[in-house]
Amino acid sequence: MPSQDRPLIRIAHRIEIQGTQEEIFDAIADHEGLSAWFLPRARVTLIKTGDGDRNGLGAIREIGNGPFVGHEEVVRYEHPDLLHYRVIKGLPMRRHLGVINVRPLRSGTVELTWEVEFEATIWGIGWVLRAVVDGALKSGLARLPAHLEALRRA
Repeated sequence: MPSQDRPLIRIAHRIEIQGTQEEIFDAIADHEGLSAWFLPRARVTLIKTGDGDRNGLGAIREIGNGPFVGHEEVVRYEHPDLLHYRVIKGLPMRRHLGVINVRPLRSGTVELTWEVEFEATIWGIGWVLRAVVDGALKSGLARLPAHLEALRRA
């Protein structure tokens, strides 16, 4: 089946979290800090800094371990509201886009929405990739409040 006929795999998670919009956005956008809470078993390295902001537009991070290493590039960066990134190398997916929205709800509470869409490059593994990405988002976002609390105490 031609690529353009395959549906994109879409995953979305939304949480409400205590903190300021800037505090939460900064934690999400800190590429090298992701291994502290989002992917604790993975190595995350910033291999190209962004334009104007170290973690901003044009930044490229290398993420993973062993043979499973990918590169993701920040393609839209609007501090403290919005971050878009895409896989540019190394992972078995194409047409990838990650969209992170951070918006204040009420005093001291922020809504964080993290959406990812992609197509598997190898036929038949889409369900595996969906499970891996969904699990990473779910468990990572569950660890975010404790990470923020540790940053506040530091």
